[in-house]
Amino acid sequence: MERFGPDRQGRVYLTAFNDSAELQRGMLRVDNGALGLPPTSHARELLSNQALVRSGGDWPVRLNSQQAAVIRLGP
Repeated sequence: MERFGPDRQGRVYLTAFNDSAELQRGMLRVDNGALGLPPTSHARELLSNQALVRSGGDWPVRLNSQQAAVIRLGP
């Protein structure tokens, strides 16, 4: 996972890639304060244009084999 930003609008971008032969699932947890994001930040996976729905403060992430994701975090 790599982080980029924040941009001029205060959004942060994360990239992830599953280089394994199997589906991988996990939870994305960020320190909003450390990234300069408000506590009510939203997440969107940009390649699929899908909003990520928080579950207990974290965002579930699922990557198929050889799949990439670009996640935008922001207000």
